[in-house]
Amino acid sequence: MHCPPPCPSEGLMLRTSLPSLKRLRRAVLISLLIGLVSAYALADQAVRVVTWNVETVGAPGSEEYDATAAVLARINANVVAVQEVVSADDVDYLGDLAFDLGYTYSVVAPYGPFGSQRTAFLSDFPITWSEDWSSAELSGDPLANDLTRYILEVELELTGDGDRLRMIVSHLKSGSSNTDEYRRAIESYRMGQAAGDPQAPDAPLVMLGDLNADVGDGPMTPEVFTSIPDDLPGDFDTGADIEAMLADEGLLNDPFAWLAPHGSILEATQLDGSDATRPESGRRIDYVLADDSIRALEPLAQVYDCADEGLAGGLPLWGAPLEPVVCETASDHLPVFADLTIPTSTSDCAAETALAQQPNRASWIDLLRVVRDDVLSTSPVGRQLVDTYYRHSDEVRAQLLTRPGLTWRALKLIRMLQPDLESAARGVTPSFDSRDIASIRAFAQQLGENASPALRADLGKFIEHQLFALITEIDAH
Repeated sequence: MHCPPPCPSEGLMLRTSLPSLKRLRRAVLISLLIGLVSAYALADQAVRVVTWNVETVGAPGSEEYDATAAVLARINANVVAVQEVVSADDVDYLGDLAFDLGYTYSVVAPYGPFGSQRTAFLSDFPITWSEDWSSAELSGDPLANDLTRYILEVELELTGDGDRLRMIVSHLKSGSSNTDEYRRAIESYRMGQAAGDPQAPDAPLVMLGDLNADVGDGPMTPEVFTSIPDDLPGDFDTGADIEAMLADEGLLNDPFAWLAPHGSILEATQLDGSDATRPESGRRIDYVLADDSIRALEPLAQVYDCADEGLAGGLPLWGAPLEPVVCETASDHLPVFADLTIPTSTSDCAAETALAQQPNRASWIDLLRVVRDDVLSTSPVGRQLVDTYYRHSDEVRAQLLTRPGLTWRALKLIRMLQPDLESAARGVTPSFDSRDIASIRAFAQQLGENASPALRADLGKFIEHQLFALITEIDAH
């Protein structure tokens, strides 16, 4: 069972008339466990996405294929948006790559009107719907033929509770001539049309791909197209909707402007500070964009460069560090990946339902966040616990995504402890018995089985020792 995000509320009401915050420490100790598990990971769905122009997949056993597989394994994304699947053989090789990396679901766009390059998705999540958007479909003009490549959209099933994620990948026209920019402006406009499709599923949206434009380039020349270039390919046919725009206010020569109403660019850099995604040119042309519902949950993004492996910081990676040459062997682009938290709809989780039925009460997730941020942070021990939470939340979230048994135990524990949390919300001193302690111990031990040494050490320190020592101190008073 996947628990939902906070429901709208008038805020949490923690009474300050209690004799002391010490009397809330039982609730604090309970919330520590759930805070460490990461309330947002249980409430919302953590998804890692990556976009990558792979240049070519390559045959299994080739240097290109092995390098591509190594980079994607290192990033270990839930969803991969691929650009430049260049041939029928490459489609087969992509299937081999999906199998080797453990991706259960995949879809490849058909050949576009101008060239053989295609886009694709590989996914851990079921692909419940896909669409290969053509210019005729998007424009309403059956004669329109103004897309270099089809725009690929998928809908993913995230939780089994009806929660969905929309993703759109596109590979816009390359080149720097006015005609190239004209075609790129149309293609970004079409991508925006797909994103804003009124018949689209009501779900959070991520757009990504090789946009072949650097957001730092500034105003283009011309800033607005008012006529059709005369050196377009013979089969190219500007859609009637674009022709009407040219005759009126013109077509804005800014691919990012057409996407902005539907999502914002996630800032991403290499660990050395560069934002280049195509090292040879030093330009940033590959992007992940997310809508406001996702951006509100503070996504993080990064450009992965094998040459940065020795540098500190960055998002978590899997497996052993790669040699600097691996990325350049795989592609002339660098992958851009992002850790997203996808808001999900209300389900029938017991704790959520119980609190949602109380007027003027926050959801149980609001409660946990407030206790973590407003109560724990008021004491030195509490601040250490908050630091522990932030230090390990990514690792714990990853465990929850890959260990259903651990997630089940966490949810069961939350439901069992729900009355204590409700008591704290009402200003009543909660109880904390031996069964609670035993359950927390069992969860901590299971979490520690596959934990990093750092997380295991903190579990031992805070859960096994300080937590129960503090309980004894409270009982003594």
